[in-house]
Amino acid sequence: MFWLARRATQPAFAWLEARHIDRTGHYEPLDLVWYDRDQKPPLSPAWPLDAVFPALGAATFRSHWEDPDALFLAAVARDNKAPHAHLDLGSFIFEAGGVRWALDLGPDDYGPGTRPHFSYYRTRTEAHNTLTIDGENQDARAEGRITRHEFTPDLAWVQFDLTRAYPGRVKAMQRRIGLAQRQAVLIQDSLRADQPVEAVWGMITEAEVLLAGQRAELRKDNWIVSAEILTPRHALFDVESTHSQPPQNPNNGTRKLIVRLGEKVTDLELNIVLTPYRAGQPKPKIGVKFPVT
Repeated sequence: MFWLARRATQPAFAWLEARHIDRTGHYEPLDLVWYDRDQKPPLSPAWPLDAVFPALGAATFRSHWEDPDALFLAAVARDNKAPHAHLDLGSFIFEAGGVRWALDLGPDDYGPGTRPHFSYYRTRTEAHNTLTIDGENQDARAEGRITRHEFTPDLAWVQFDLTRAYPGRVKAMQRRIGLAQRQAVLIQDSLRADQPVEAVWGMITEAEVLLAGQRAELRKDNWIVSAEILTPRHALFDVESTHSQPPQNPNNGTRKLIVRLGEKVTDLELNIVLTPYRAGQPKPKIGVKFPVT
C-alpha cells in the first residue's frame, strides 16, 4: 500500500497502511523500503462511503473512514470461472467494532482437528456466506451480475442477479445487501423455482452464537451482533460446525450460522438484519427496508 500510494499518487493509501500497522503492530521490511510520509486520511467527496466495481462484480459499504469501530461490508457477484473463484457468488464479509463477524475463509482459518482437505471445502458453496440450493455447489461456469444499486444515507445497497449460479433449480434468484442507517446490515434473498427446492442461508463466523428461534446473538470482544429473521416468520436460525467432526467446544473456532426454512419452497423472500452494538449499550433501532420492486 505504501508503494501503491506513490505509484497512484494517493496519500490515503499510505494513511490506511500506517493505520493498519499501528492497529496490529505487524510490519514487514518492505514497509520501511516503501514508507511514504505523504499520508492524508480519505476525505469526501473523492472518498465516498459506498462504491460499486462493475468489472469485479463487487460493492463495498462503510459507516465511516476513520472510526475504528465503523461498520464495513463488502459483497461480490463475480465469475465462477475466474482465477481463485470459490463458487461463492453473492458472498459477503462484514466488520463492526473491530471484529470481523462474517468471514471469507482462507487456508489459515481452520485450526487442529478441522477438515483435512481444506482446499476441497473452500471451493464448495457451503463454505461461504451465500445460499445453497438442494445442498449443491453453484455452477462452476456461472457469472453473477450487478443489476441495481442505490446509495442514500438511510439505505445504501446493491442488487445481484444470481440466477445463473443455480441452473435447472431456480427460475430467478437475486440478493440485495447493504447498510441501513449506517448501523446495520440488511440482506434480502428472493427466489422462484418451478419445482420445490431446499434453500439454506449461511454465514461463517468466529463469534459465540446464542440461538433463540428467529433471533440469534453473536458475541465477541465485548461486542454483540443481533441477527433477526424478518421474513418468513417460520424460518429459524441454527448453527452448523465447519469441522469434519463436532469440536469438543462448539464455540471454539469457526462455525456457520444458518437459516432453515423447514420445508422446500418454490417462492421465497428471506429478509435478515444484522445489528452490531457494544455490550451494555442499547441496540440501535432500524426502521428502513428495501424498496418494493
